[in-house]
Amino acid sequence: MRGPCAVPRASRILVACSGGPDSLALLIGLSELARPLGFELAVAHLDHGLRGEAARADARAVDRRARALGVPGILGVVNSRAEMRRRKLSGEAGLRTLRLEFLRRAASATPDEDRAKSAGKHA
Repeated sequence: MRGPCAVPRASRILVACSGGPDSLALLIGLSELARPLGFELAVAHLDHGLRGEAARADARAVDRRARALGVPGILGVVNSRAEMRRRKLSGEAGLRTLRLEFLRRAASATPDEDRAKSAGKHA
């Protein structure tokens, strides 16, 4: 986070976290760097509404890890099938569109909004 990839002190970094081992490891690593490098960290997780209980378990894993690390988080749920049908989106590209829109909203949220949203499900 120094040199050409430097993040200015007091920057806010949003980590998109699927709940899988790679994204949880990224969250943990960045949480360890946040204080020494002087940036704020938040995490966002979107349940696309496609995988049932497995997706809810991923959301719980992200929420538990974020809370244990003291990282504010935004958990979202979207009915991807209905939303994609309504907007005439399809496949991976449609899911990516929904995910990027969610992440843009999450990135623009204030830290107080993060804390409020982490208590519920939003999309």
